Amino acid sequence: MDTEKTGDPDNAVLAAALAAQKEDLGMSFETLAERTGLGLRTVKRYIHDERVMNIATVRKMTAALELPFGKFMRDHVTGGE
Repeated sequence: MDTEKTGDPDNAVLAAALAAQKEDLGMSFETLAERTGLGLRTVKRYIHDERVMNIATVRKMTAALELPFGKFMRDHVTGGE
């Protein structure tokens, strides 16, 4: 299995924040996959920063993890600064 990180700093921040929320909720990867409608392997790759997330994926992940999307993005995306 490919375990290379994406190299995208914003994606790394988002992945870490999503992983932290997943842990805080005590949610399994299986449950997260079910809630997002994504495959288990795909979810693991996103959470481990091995695959870049698009905006639709971030929306699915935040909804599944009970996070308000707008606040999550404001808190974790630099906006090119």
